[in-house]
This record gives sequence, C-alpha cells and structure tokens, in this order.
Amino acid sequence: MERQEFNKAFLPLEGAKEIVSCTQKIIDPINTASNNECKEENEATETLTSLEAARLEEFDRLLRESIDEALGSLGESVKNTVYQHLQNDFGIKKSEIPSNIIDFSDIIHKIFGLGATRLEIKFMMNLNLKVKIEINWPEMPEPFSRWFVTDMSFTDYVTNMRKKFVDFKRAAIEP
Repeated sequence: MERQEFNKAFLPLEGAKEIVSCTQKIIDPINTASNNECKEENEATETLTSLEAARLEEFDRLLRESIDEALGSLGESVKNTVYQHLQNDFGIKKSEIPSNIIDFSDIIHKIFGLGATRLEIKFMMNLNLKVKIEINWPEMPEPFSRWFVTDMSFTDYVTNMRKKFVDFKRAAIEP
C-alpha cells in the first residue's frame, strides 16, 4: 500500500517534460542576460589587464633607457662592462633589470660603492623626465620642511613611479 501512495505522488512523464520546458523558457533569458553581463565584465577586465601589461612594459622600457643613459654618461666602455658584469657574474640581463630592481641596486652599490647613490639619483632624474608623473612626497610641518629631505631609496622610487604610471593611465581611460 505504501508503494502505491508513493508512486501517485510523481507526475506522469509528459507532465514532467512540460514543466521542465516551461521552466527552461523562464530561466534561459535570465541566464542569457547574466552571461552577457559577465562577458562584458570579463572583456572590460581583459582590456584593463592588457592595458596594464602594456603600461608596465612601457614603464620598464623607459626605466631601461634611463639606466642606459646614466651608465652611458660614464662612458660606453664602462656601460658595456657593467652590463657584461651583471649578466656574467649575477645572471641579470639588461632586459631583466626592471624585474630585478632590488638586486640591480645592490649590485650597483657593490660595483660603485659610495658613487652608486649618485648614479641612482641620475637614474631617477632620467626616469622622471621620461615618465612625467608627479609623486606626492611626504612633507614635514613648518619649520622643519626647509631642513629635512624625504628619504626614499632608488628601489622605492621605481616602485612608486611604476604604480603611479599604471594607475595614471588607468584613471585616464576608465569612465
């Protein structure tokens, strides 16, 4: 007896197919709209990601040029020797300097000693001319602001400029 009551609770096959068909007609437009929104979001994200990648690549190119110009001011032979030393002794190619900026800075300090700081300042000056983005430096309250200079290392400067460079172009494109 229990089995018969249980079987009566189920719809016949034709009735079940009709319910599934009606439900599908209701759900499909919702899924389609949702999928279209997701596709648009994904395309926007992919565009932003490819834009960020292009901006990072452009920044790295400008950084390499800035370093190359500063090292070139020491003479072509010195510049070539530094690049050769970087690659042979430390395994860093010229093209890999931006992604190994901390190691590069350490190596420059090992090679040039106290003169490395002056060279890094030249790197930063060259980069600043190429990038043309202002960084807001932390300021001391008066009267100290005339006497204290913000302490920022070359690697901190490059990191901040890279972030500003990518964010600046992203802000210019986003609505």
